[in-house]
Amino acid sequence: MLKRSLVAAVLVVGSSFVAAAEQGYFHFGVGFSSVDTPYLEKGTSFSGVLGIPANEQVAVEIGYTAFGEMTSTLDSDFALSIRGLSVSGVFTVPVSPKADLFGRAGVLKWTGEATDAGGSVASGDGSDVLLGFGLRANLAPGRFLTVEYQTVNIAGVSLSNTNIGTQLVF
Repeated sequence: MLKRSLVAAVLVVGSSFVAAAEQGYFHFGVGFSSVDTPYLEKGTSFSGVLGIPANEQVAVEIGYTAFGEMTSTLDSDFALSIRGLSVSGVFTVPVSPKADLFGRAGVLKWTGEATDAGGSVASGDGSDVLLGFGLRANLAPGRFLTVEYQTVNIAGVSLSNTNIGTQLVF
């Protein structure tokens, strides 16, 4: 119920932002992902996001993240990969003329697959609450550097992603 309420709130608020948005942005990031088990190595993550700001403090983002392939430390043939689409509300607080802190709350629609040498062992999908926070630094007009930490609890397992990226205003 919380997930549905969060999605509905983000979509309702987001649809009113589209008319008010002055400039949108693309964000591209790379980082690493991990799950809360000592038996899986970190995976390399890649993300792409379209942001639609309502004002200088609030935006709605629609994104795709491939959280990478996390391989087993016990069996080199075993790997877990997770990817997903997200919709988030992003709330920004300026800390200086060139830097902002931000937080996010949204929903991740994910798919995951566990594989071994013989192929797919198991797969699944679902929707879960995505939370995050980070720092955005203004490098040049319309160009920003971002550092962010995100977390989502997928089927009782905590998935975290730390990434660095660039944000380009259009």
